[in-house]
Amino acid sequence: MDCQRVSSIGRSLYAIGANPRAAELNGIPSRRFNHRRLRGRRRARRLAGLLLAARLRIGQASGGLEYLLPALVGAFLGSDHDQPVASTSGHIVGVASWPSHLRHSQQIGGAFFIEPLFNGVTC
Repeated sequence: MDCQRVSSIGRSLYAIGANPRAAELNGIPSRRFNHRRLRGRRRARRLAGLLLAARLRIGQASGGLEYLLPALVGAFLGSDHDQPVASTSGHIVGVASWPSHLRHSQQIGGAFFIEPLFNGVTC
């Protein structure tokens, strides 16, 4: 991991994730960072729920279940198995690349079960 390109907040979060006790001994307030991280995740989930409800024009709890497996597949395709830390750019490439391949295979006459088969094999 190249520490020159990482911000101090990212470095602190990486240290907290690796060893919270050692991070506290080095002067990083791990409880404050964890609370901020959790608040950020909550805000992102709320925004995603609002966008999904606006797109579907209905607010129901089971509205996003069909997006769960493709999101996991995109995350697994974007992860790097050589490093313990996943890269954001790898996730973006993984999420953006796999649906286009599946759509093109279905347009040229592929069977209907190719997408669920691909999702199951990659997970």
